[in-house]
Amino acid sequence: MATSPFPAAATFDALPIPATLIDRRGIIVDVNQAFLEYASHLLGAAVRKEERVGCHITEFSAVKSGHSPIASIVDQVLRDGEVHLRETEWTDPFGRKLYVAFHANVIRDGNGEVEGAIILRQDVTERVRLKKRKQVVEAVREQIWQIQEEGDIDRVLTALESVLREEISFAGLGINVVDASLDPPRVRYFERSSKGSGEHWDFADSEEDKTVVQLWRAGAPTYRRDLTREDDYGEKHFARERFGAAVHSVIDIPFSHGTLALNSTQVEAFSVGDIDLMQELADVLSEGFRRLEICAVWPCLRRAIAAWSKPRILSLCCWKWTAAIPI
Repeated sequence: MATSPFPAAATFDALPIPATLIDRRGIIVDVNQAFLEYASHLLGAAVRKEERVGCHITEFSAVKSGHSPIASIVDQVLRDGEVHLRETEWTDPFGRKLYVAFHANVIRDGNGEVEGAIILRQDVTERVRLKKRKQVVEAVREQIWQIQEEGDIDRVLTALESVLREEISFAGLGINVVDASLDPPRVRYFERSSKGSGEHWDFADSEEDKTVVQLWRAGAPTYRRDLTREDDYGEKHFARERFGAAVHSVIDIPFSHGTLALNSTQVEAFSVGDIDLMQELADVLSEGFRRLEICAVWPCLRRAIAAWSKPRILSLCCWKWTAAIPI
């Protein structure tokens, strides 16, 4: 059998995938450079090889719950002597939900006896989140497309809260519906928080209404990262009363008829990925509200079609919508 011209240790260290070598007892024999970079990034501090070698592999993989996502993998590969592939969800020391794919393969000696194993890790968080995000968006879309009247928005809010809490940590959730047919525009608030659910109109021409209308007309997400440092819209005074906690960060994502809003008791609570997910859900909200308008228009349109025999332009005014429709 031909032998490799490269030293085994150098080859192992050059692997671009985080890798750990363990003996038959699960004791770490070596870790490669890719693993040290991966672990350092994950923990937010430098990880050195000498800190790992000689320790049991499960000492470093326990999460807040005390459960080690790799313990059963190591037990199985060393006991069964077979390849094991598994994706696992766990929470890192900073409370972030991660998804890691483990690939464990046994190492045998010349007599076929198990000497140890190599454990490869791959962070598949982004792929899993994209898959889950599609499922989340479709679940909300299903509820939104069942909207028949404004009262159904509470059901949509329930669906939104359920799916968002799987992906994002937040204190309060709101759908703020702008009635632009009024002068000045009014806002109807549908909310969920630790204090429960609620729906209300604010008093006429309120500062909160003005803020929501301004954020809606901005046409892009408005992220207030830290209300303790900057409170451009004067939100702190009513946010605590409304949501039952000191709100430190808020984001509003405009959709066709208002804004989708989240707040948190944490400073800078929402990531770029969180905002992208909210934008997708805001787009789905636009679909639902436009459908609600069409549902309101359609009975009138059918009557007009039955009554008129010649093509002409029918001007229809429905809830916050005016359109010229050729028939």
